[in-house]
Amino acid sequence: MCRVDEDLSDMLVKPLPASADEGFLAQAIGTGPTVRFSAMPEMFESLLFAARREVVITTPYFVPNESLQSALCTTAYRAWI
Repeated sequence: MCRVDEDLSDMLVKPLPASADEGFLAQAIGTGPTVRFSAMPEMFESLLFAARREVVITTPYFVPNESLQSALCTTAYRAWI
């Protein structure tokens, strides 16, 4: 179980696994009354702005706010440069 204050910085310096057999990194995002409302959209925006090669979004329900839509468009435009 992950804690809110868990230090995940070691995961950021390790290279991604070379093979699919080793798995992949994933991020689970909690929502609810104990989580700050803007935490999820802010994290998505940060991830979009940090993307270098590819963005894969899988969701059955996508209703972005203006800043998330802007981050998504900016990321797509950057891929063309």
